[in-house]
Amino acid sequence: MRGLLGGAALMLLLGIADDLKDIPPRLKLLGQILCACVAWFFTVRILGMANLFGGAYISFSPPVSLIVTVLWIVAITNTINLIDGLDGLAGGISCIAALTAAYTAYMTGNSRTSTLMLAIAGATFGFLLWNFYPAKIFMGDAGSMVLGYLLSTVSLIGDYPTKGTTLFATITPMLILALPIFDTVFAIIRRAANHQPIMKADKGHLHHRIMRMGFGQRRTVLALYSISAIMGMAGILWTIRRKLEAVVLAGIAAVLIVVFLGIGVKDLRRPPREASEEELANAPQSYADAPAFGHVPPRAKDSAEKGPADK
Repeated sequence: MRGLLGGAALMLLLGIADDLKDIPPRLKLLGQILCACVAWFFTVRILGMANLFGGAYISFSPPVSLIVTVLWIVAITNTINLIDGLDGLAGGISCIAALTAAYTAYMTGNSRTSTLMLAIAGATFGFLLWNFYPAKIFMGDAGSMVLGYLLSTVSLIGDYPTKGTTLFATITPMLILALPIFDTVFAIIRRAANHQPIMKADKGHLHHRIMRMGFGQRRTVLALYSISAIMGMAGILWTIRRKLEAVVLAGIAAVLIVVFLGIGVKDLRRPPREASEEELANAPQSYADAPAFGHVPPRAKDSAEKGPADK
């Protein structure tokens, strides 16, 4: 608990500083690594992995355990942070993930993990009531990074003497958080393919692409909630060893992401469209003020009535 609360408090301070002063990405990443090290120091860690070839259990040395644990915590923290682009999106997905993780922990007898995940879900749901579109309050990096940190660290708590977990025990959390993980991986690949800095923000995330298809903010968020719920059910099925059904559900979610939502391989070489100066001048100051996509403003209607040359 000292590791969880201490690391979360440091992550909160880091997020507040970033919201107020816009910390450089590398410095923010260094702060996230420090918070992950705090959790590892207080025994919240990945200790080893099963041998895929049927041999003895593979235990990680302390340095390897530190590296793997820090990578896991920092990765999940940033996936939640990066998906926080629409009202209620990060909060809702985190709430679904926490509820699913609480249920899987309860089924496997991890009462402490289940209780903590229920606490995270309850706090997130209470916040979500005011954060869903149109939002009245915003979590900022301070909220999204703390949520990611808690989801990643609480998932590593076990109810056995070693006070740790194995690498393969993270498969269920990875299934539950598959949507933000996919979005982050796709963003890294997209930016690398377009020779852009990996930490540079763009408009190529899943929620941006869905909204460009004509979905409003509410429908976009609800569609992503649905995919997260499907992956959550896949995580539950994987936990109870119904792996075939889990793979089928995960495949359905993948098809929705890749095909139905219009994410193709060709998009890797298609950089997001840059906004014009006029669009930037008329852009809302926050995403809560933005109109629902698919709504045609009067100026666009006027231009649509002109001839082909004017267009």
